[in-house]
Amino acid sequence: MTKIKLALCTILIAFVITFLSWQISGRAVLCPNYVACWKFNEGISNKVWDFSSNGNHGTISGNTTWTKDSREGLALEFDGIDDKIQITKTSSVDVKDKVILEAYIKRKSTADGMIISKNGPYFLAVRNNVVAGGVYANDGNCPTSCTTPGANTWTEIHGTTLLELNKWYLLKMTYDGSQVKVYVNSVLENSAPKTGQMPQVSQNVHIGWGEPGQNQYFKGIIDEVKISGI
Repeated sequence: MTKIKLALCTILIAFVITFLSWQISGRAVLCPNYVACWKFNEGISNKVWDFSSNGNHGTISGNTTWTKDSREGLALEFDGIDDKIQITKTSSVDVKDKVILEAYIKRKSTADGMIISKNGPYFLAVRNNVVAGGVYANDGNCPTSCTTPGANTWTEIHGTTLLELNKWYLLKMTYDGSQVKVYVNSVLENSAPKTGQMPQVSQNVHIGWGEPGQNQYFKGIIDEVKISGI
């Protein structure tokens, strides 16, 4: 009986090690239809793994901590001072025509905070206590906000729901080549017309912070961050 138990324990340990190795290597493709998909369930080291097939893994910096206060499994808590995740850049994040950004967040401060950003083409944030999203694109014409025909311009829109502290929300920004839209808990809150392609820039994707121009740290918990090309 003891030998049987030992054999079963050995099999179980081997299964767990194999499963974790799949996760850590990024070979477990749990989000096959996404540009990037971060679950934040690792709970170890300073790495987060992209569970799409594109290898957009990230490195955590600052005092970011793992927490069980999450949507599922674990999540990451950011201190709003210097915490961020820098994503290793691959060509997959250089979307041109369409994009969706989404994340679960729980705020711990009323300060503005960046959730996900690739400075240049797109971002999702909290500003003035509501969801904010923006796209930088060139429609080949000159809208009222620019002076040079064909210049890239930002279109930023804000939601209407006041985002309370210590409460989970699913925030989303979409751009489909004709409109920018923002959602709270899958409910459309605002939209604005926008056309044109997003420029391809060298900046990395960041979570919890944006490069200069979007330089705002997020204070609170972030979970289940995703990018897709619609």
